[in-house]
Amino acid sequence: MTNLNLLKKEFQNSKIEFGSEIFDNLSTKTDDGKIFSPYIPFVGEKYNELKILVYSTAQNIKYDWYRELYQNNYDKLTERLYYFENFNKKYPEKGMSFRDIGINPYGTGVVAALLGVFIFAKFGKIIESLDDINNWIGISNYYKFSLNNRKTDINPETKIFNFIKDKSQIEKYWSINDELVKKELNTLKPNFILSFNGRKLKQIQQFSERGCEIIKINDPSWILRGGSGVFKENRSWWKKAENCNDNEINDLVDKYLKYIGGNYSGKKESVRIYLLKYYSDWKK
Repeated sequence: MTNLNLLKKEFQNSKIEFGSEIFDNLSTKTDDGKIFSPYIPFVGEKYNELKILVYSTAQNIKYDWYRELYQNNYDKLTERLYYFENFNKKYPEKGMSFRDIGINPYGTGVVAALLGVFIFAKFGKIIESLDDINNWIGISNYYKFSLNNRKTDINPETKIFNFIKDKSQIEKYWSINDELVKKELNTLKPNFILSFNGRKLKQIQQFSERGCEIIKINDPSWILRGGSGVFKENRSWWKKAENCNDNEINDLVDKYLKYIGGNYSGKKESVRIYLLKYYSDWKK
């Protein structure tokens, strides 16, 4: 994908500067203060057939071994979502597990499964393996630079005001990420964009070309917080899931649930409802 290579070069050559408050709370920088380059989206080999792009929010890079791994592979960071096994292998060589893509809601299987449900609902195409979902989609974080004050992750939309007092620095941080996303959208020209709610969704709606369908999805972390009670018996999402009587989608979701991991492994019933509710919304 020639255009993606051009985007990679542009991101590699980006001269990124932040104000002192942002910089001090930036975890994606080397020990000597060199900011990690922004990274291009992961784009599967068959992306152009459906042109589905997904935006999560941001990586939570702590001051731990994972950050050290990034720091030690500085020259590869523009393509960081493509590398796995400690930067020793790179997609598409011999395939890649969905768990190896460094975006947590996807790597736990929930968003990967949601994309499988979306593809079946919109196109009638069944993809049983979550590893194969990789090939059909593009995915990234909206905010390319992780904020962490060595004690806690700083969400760049909701918590940033608690740590950064200079609002002009926040605006600049946002605008830098906005410009990078504009370039991504101009390069990938998606037909569908799935995104969590918040500031990023509003920006994506502004930046997207006419004809691109923007779809709001709930951040799976909402499931861990109880989903505002909607997964309980006889509540709204539960009812929608119960009314999904199509054997094909139920069989497909059952297959996907076997892949679900991380903190969601104990929440599979809620994940099932989450997936089936969206299917009922998207089915033609």
